[in-house]
Amino acid sequence: FNSVNGLLFPGGDASLWVNETSMSGYSNLTLTVKKLLSWAIEANEKGDYFPVWGTCLGFESIVISFSENSTLDTFNDADKTRNLTFVNNDSFLFSKLSENLRKYTEKNAPVFLWHSYGKKYDSFLNEPKLNENFKVNTISHDVDNKIYVSSIEHIKYPIFGTQFHPEVSIFQYGPDVLARRDQENIQFSQYLTNFSHERPRHNGHNLAHEHADKEALIYNY
Repeated sequence: FNSVNGLLFPGGDASLWVNETSMSGYSNLTLTVKKLLSWAIEANEKGDYFPVWGTCLGFESIVISFSENSTLDTFNDADKTRNLTFVNNDSFLFSKLSENLRKYTEKNAPVFLWHSYGKKYDSFLNEPKLNENFKVNTISHDVDNKIYVSSIEHIKYPIFGTQFHPEVSIFQYGPDVLARRDQENIQFSQYLTNFSHERPRHNGHNLAHEHADKEALIYNY
């Protein structure tokens, strides 16, 4: 933990529960996320700035880790692009987003989503533990017009999450990926990329010894 400068919980297809049908019993993934979040919170409480970011599945794992129960809502939103509706005018995450890009995200369906689970906006607002900890920044809707939370930030700690995938427009290609790639969309993705990369720079953790950097490089795997 003392050798990393932050945590990224990525998207993916792993299960958050032991029994996915009933959404009961935390999977090893969720238990690991809960443990890592507890370390991150403990670090921040001690003045050790330690950021956390969750995307899609990572976002969902953060939500149920703070929630009073283990369940999420279900959605029909696979391989879709959506608008963002901003519901928090005091967001730190979007505080430096230009007015042009903000308007663009509200009208041009720039964000890419591929999810079956999430949290309805009203469900989120009706859960005290979630409201005590998070601000909802944006909401979106699925094919069936169910309104869900699409981005959050913690009220006290540098913990952020997006139900959508900011990285897809820049880095993921293929006939099955229907992401938008116009200039404004790329700029919006770059904005979130720059934000998430800037947060760990405020953390002072270092690798254990001078050779640890080479041992940790992805080229070794």
